[in-house]
Amino acid sequence: MADVSDLIDPTGKPLKSAHKTPEIVEQNVDYKDKYVRALADYKNLQRQIEEERKLIFTIATANVLEQLLPTLDMLYKAEVFVKDPGMQMVKDQLLRVLEEFGLKEVELTGKDYDPHTAEVVGTVEGEKENAVVEVVRRAYALGDKVIRVGQVKVGKKSEATVDN
Repeated sequence: MADVSDLIDPTGKPLKSAHKTPEIVEQNVDYKDKYVRALADYKNLQRQIEEERKLIFTIATANVLEQLLPTLDMLYKAEVFVKDPGMQMVKDQLLRVLEEFGLKEVELTGKDYDPHTAEVVGTVEGEKENAVVEVVRRAYALGDKVIRVGQVKVGKKSEATVDN
């Protein structure tokens, strides 16, 4: 039989030794078991809600960052044609804000082609087969998840090199 020294009756009063009938002791053990299970369920629910909140925040952040990436692309393209320090400052500020939210550019140039981080939009004669030679559109990741794959041109050995 269970230890009855810490049990209470359903009204909340401590059990008196005269009232410690087997039925009351069994009922108190049952109440205590239900309380412990309810407390564990509540803690599990709190943990689950916190995980879901974090997931929702991550998804929302990724969606907002994805919407800002075309603007960043335009700033990079405009920077080639317009040599204005103000535009450089705007681009740098936008990059800092995006990085504060965890956005990182995925480095592609010179690396072997990886279909998880880039898609091939063309080939260029190069020394190394399937190595990224040129980045057409940058790839970005949020944490360890790629939120936008890049577009790249990969190296292809020339026909003369292949025959030899």
